[in-house]
Amino acid sequence: MTSNTVFISLGSNTQPEYNLREAVRLLREYVTVITVSPVYETAPVSGEGRSYLNAAAQLETDLNPVDLKANVLRIIENRLGRMRDSSGDVTIDLDILLFNDEQHDLGKRQIPDPGILQYAHVAIPLADVAPDIPHPVTGERLETIAAQFRDVKGIRLCAEINL
Repeated sequence: MTSNTVFISLGSNTQPEYNLREAVRLLREYVTVITVSPVYETAPVSGEGRSYLNAAAQLETDLNPVDLKANVLRIIENRLGRMRDSSGDVTIDLDILLFNDEQHDLGKRQIPDPGILQYAHVAIPLADVAPDIPHPVTGERLETIAAQFRDVKGIRLCAEINL
């Protein structure tokens, strides 16, 4: 079996410290967790609602992207009570950001995740765990991508929270 290197994002705005820690614990039941970024507090993308805590993790797995999402990430989201509604409350959100150096079209989701190039809460934690990895589409190092977001208001390192 082939081992795949995968980077995921983790986000929560409902009991976020508990839910992020629990998500990492549950991930370890299914895959090998190589490293987890520091945690960042970020304003919601919509500008309304509670702040989020966000992080990124590097994983190793034999699963393909579809099976990883369906049989690991979605199961963990469900175990932590993830409801998919318009309330803006998110117990946990787990998304595949990068899968090896590959590109995948999963219908509603794309890999690499477009959020890497669009949002500080995705780019900065990802660059913390893999600064030198090139983006599979642009070829830019992840640290270079994250640097454009370092002065964005609404994101702050939460050094006191460890995953």
